[in-house]
Amino acid sequence: MKKVSMVIMLAALLAATIVGVLSAQTNQATEAVTRKVTVPAAFFVPNQDALGWHNGGMRVTVHSGAGTFTAPVLFPWGHFM
Repeated sequence: MKKVSMVIMLAALLAATIVGVLSAQTNQATEAVTRKVTVPAAFFVPNQDALGWHNGGMRVTVHSGAGTFTAPVLFPWGHFM
């Protein structure tokens, strides 16, 4: 009797698993959101210490040659969700 009840229980577990897998719904694809990001020139700072540069707020200029600049950009993720 113990073997029969074990077989019935395993068959029921297998059936429940198959029904669960077949009836599961996939996640709906979310809609893509596109935004423009404008980083003001006043945010930029040079990566080199010895670089001659001027930040006028509306424009960053280098006195001679070229330079590499970085600017922090923060995205308010919670706002778009």
